[in-house]
Amino acid sequence: MTASDDRDLPWFRRFRPDGKMEPVVGRSDHGEIAILDEDWAASFKDGKWHPSMLFSHLEFAEFSPVKERDEVYRLCREAREALGFT
Repeated sequence: MTASDDRDLPWFRRFRPDGKMEPVVGRSDHGEIAILDEDWAASFKDGKWHPSMLFSHLEFAEFSPVKERDEVYRLCREAREALGFT
């Protein structure tokens, strides 16, 4: 499956041109952010990025999905830069 073939898939099952799944990004009502990608995870909590998932699966289930690809990748870039990921 390619990125152009995934238009009808749910937001969390979309694929990048390289065949990997799109990052899953969620935002809480309190401004917290969770990012799950193929090979890394990050959380924004208490005004700071953290290099892991700080939220339980029950907490993450309450987050609103970030569906716009531009916003997903903007948040991923922000987290990677803040955490020094390359």
